[in-house]
Amino acid sequence: MKLYVRLEFSPEGTDPFTVITMLKDIGFSAVLGDYDFAYEYAKPNEYKDAIDKMHDRLKGTGVRYSIASKHS
Repeated sequence: MKLYVRLEFSPEGTDPFTVITMLKDIGFSAVLGDYDFAYEYAKPNEYKDAIDKMHDRLKGTGVRYSIASKHS
């Protein structure tokens, strides 16, 4: 299964390339299309853990996000 993330940046927040690095460091992969990043997971607790990590990393950056999950 995959967790997809769409990001929205603000000029008052952290620069996009820093945010991209932050998400890659916790296991997210950049994707092309409707979403900006994807995270593969096998168990429901991995889904929650990924969201918690991402949320914690993005705190204070000014970045807004939306998520979706799809079965591969």
